[in-house]
Amino acid sequence: MNILLFSNLFPNPLEPERGRMALEKIRVLRQWHDFRVVSPLPWFSVRPSTNKAASLPECDELEGIPVWYPRVPHIPVVGRRWIPKSMLRVVSPLVTSLHAQKPFHLIWATWGYPDVVVGVQLAERLGVPVVGEFHGSDVNQGLQTRWIGDTMLRSFTACRSLIVRSEAMRQTLFYEGVEEAKLVCIYNGVDHHRFQPGDRTEACAKLGWPKDIERVLYVGSLAESKGVLDLLAAHARIRSGGNNRLELVLVGFGPLTTTLEREIQQRRVSSSVRLLGRVPHSDLPVIYNACDLFCLPSYNEGMPNVILEAQACGLPVVATNVGAVPDLIPDTRFGFLYDPGDLAALEDRLQRALQWPFDRAEILRRSQLFTWERAAELYHQVFQHAVGQGERPGTTQLQLGASKRISFRVRFYTQSYPHPENPIAGAFNRHIARALRSQVYLEVVVPISHLEARRPAPMLRWQDGLLIRHPRFLGIRGLNRIFAGCSLAQALQGRPCRAEILMASPAWPEGYAVVRRARECKRPCIVNVIGSDVNRLPPWGPRHSQTLWALRNSDHIYAVSFALRERLIALGIPASKITVIHNGVDGRLFFPRPAEPVRRELGLPVERRVLLFAGNVIHEKGADDLLEALASIRREQRPLLLLVGPCPEPMRYGQFIRRLGLHADCQLVGRQDQSQMPKWYAACDLFVLPSWHEGCPNVILEALACGRPIVATNVGGIPELLNPTAMPFARLVAPHDPAALASAIVDLLGRSWDPGEIARHATRTWDDVGRELNDLLREVHARWLRQQAPLETQATVVSSAVSRGS
Repeated sequence: MNILLFSNLFPNPLEPERGRMALEKIRVLRQWHDFRVVSPLPWFSVRPSTNKAASLPECDELEGIPVWYPRVPHIPVVGRRWIPKSMLRVVSPLVTSLHAQKPFHLIWATWGYPDVVVGVQLAERLGVPVVGEFHGSDVNQGLQTRWIGDTMLRSFTACRSLIVRSEAMRQTLFYEGVEEAKLVCIYNGVDHHRFQPGDRTEACAKLGWPKDIERVLYVGSLAESKGVLDLLAAHARIRSGGNNRLELVLVGFGPLTTTLEREIQQRRVSSSVRLLGRVPHSDLPVIYNACDLFCLPSYNEGMPNVILEAQACGLPVVATNVGAVPDLIPDTRFGFLYDPGDLAALEDRLQRALQWPFDRAEILRRSQLFTWERAAELYHQVFQHAVGQGERPGTTQLQLGASKRISFRVRFYTQSYPHPENPIAGAFNRHIARALRSQVYLEVVVPISHLEARRPAPMLRWQDGLLIRHPRFLGIRGLNRIFAGCSLAQALQGRPCRAEILMASPAWPEGYAVVRRARECKRPCIVNVIGSDVNRLPPWGPRHSQTLWALRNSDHIYAVSFALRERLIALGIPASKITVIHNGVDGRLFFPRPAEPVRRELGLPVERRVLLFAGNVIHEKGADDLLEALASIRREQRPLLLLVGPCPEPMRYGQFIRRLGLHADCQLVGRQDQSQMPKWYAACDLFVLPSWHEGCPNVILEALACGRPIVATNVGGIPELLNPTAMPFARLVAPHDPAALASAIVDLLGRSWDPGEIARHATRTWDDVGRELNDLLREVHARWLRQQAPLETQATVVSSAVSRGS
């Protein structure tokens, strides 16, 4: 089969170590296929200032493989959006010419953006299938930028198969909505003939290093994302703590080289740090064998081959819990993991690893699972399937015995979330999940009652690029106050927990069930208090006791207002256990619009004043008070009231409206989808929320973002959102006071307001919420890890004592 490898990652005369793994795979795959390589490079990487541009020909031959190096015009950073077009324009004539000389059967494109994107377009022009491959950072970083992620995901649909380097990357792309059947996980290999254990004394002698020194090794780019500054800081702290026999060896080159040299001098560790710079790949085995421990403190990774090389030489590893690293270090037999950026944890893991009784033979045996020959066989199967000559191999080709975690995984439990049975439920939780999605890998669990499922709902589905599961539980209307917490806890026991941390909203019944689940699976848990879960807490009964139990036994509580924080403190919860994170608003959905066209669309009177209430039409939301206030306004000044939201008692409110003589001045609109709410805000002149208690009402923020003046009660977190002194368009009144409510309504309706000026006060977005919540989740998880570390050490000591006794 004739295959075109299209990738910027391939060795060239200027960078002989660039993309060497592609060359390793081709060496084995050549027994089945013929390869030609097109490796486009940007102009700036071969600029004349290197004085070596002449040594990089347009065409070359590497180990008998013809390679072309077309130059692509590209402006770094700002030119990323246009590089696929410029690359396609440059390489298309070359690839077309090569295809005419000897037709390709398949294009194998590696690196997500722009290589796979351009490879798909080349394959469409030539009429051949394409197989995409990803390395890790191309996915981890590319999906963080919306337009790059969207471009990649669109191109993935045209690929026959998508090869990923790790289970973590497969899950990441799966969470992004890529068809699971296309994703094939093939782990990298390592050359065990080159990388194998050697005598440490001989290796030290060959390098001229003293043999009685403990050495920690790092191999990789000297870049900020690789965490090398963290490693240097941890090394300096260990040395200052009294370990004068520790030496740090740094192999590599990058943008932080100068910074590292300066930091080494400032920290006064120049005598204990070896900065070796670039080292030929063939010289690495002796360096591995001269060291005692390998460390990779990277902030993001795919499938790092340096760990495989270190393990092939029998070295234990300390590394960050990112990408496929947990697959390579499944337990303490092979090394230690820690969260990226946690200097205290890095220092602790390094010290523990240097004293840990690792079995080097066990490390070596496991490294034998990773060979280029095994990987090449799987690549061959994928290529055969792409041209219709065989079956695609399974999605995961190597079961490593590790918990298949991605870099930081959060499981979010809530019943209040849009789902097939209730598509408008829990819009705020949906906003939180979508904001967190860009920060962590999130799985949403939305339990559904057996008896409330009016039609079959899927157990697993995707929405907004999120994996959403729908376990069933026994919920009986009318008896939920007694049984809901226990029945929900029972329903959540089925699936194994692979999340780093659990989150529940609200405190009951979800909080109670999830805290129980967290204790069972030994995970930290955060409970989100939204307002009604504690404001409407009964004085006794199962709900009271279960709510308090959840609050007291959770690892942390995240409240949506300071008023709720004070309420929790009054219930006996320590203040240090509570963090306040206010809600946000989606400025892309809620913004000022002209009222007249929207009113015509909704069939509302254009000239009349319109008052809007949004929420559950119940007495606790102040619906009765609002109707009484409206009735007290003189008929000639009375606005039209729109009650938007579910109404559990429509007959009672219908009779109440007729009794007050408001049948011509009030409309029960009913529940509306979140996407339709901006129209109702735009149609009104004034928004009213006369609730008796609130947490952090999203409707206030949405009304502000739409540029509408507001009258609300001075309860809960509302005063934290509305300050009448700084906001002349806002009024706060006492609850249960229809007269004050009517006076404020008449006052604000009698004035003119600038919607744009009002909207400027709604600057807090859901992305802000996501960042703050992400920081909180990671902080709680890191604290929990620190608390667990001493327990692990104690368990190891006890186990060793038992072994010695036996």
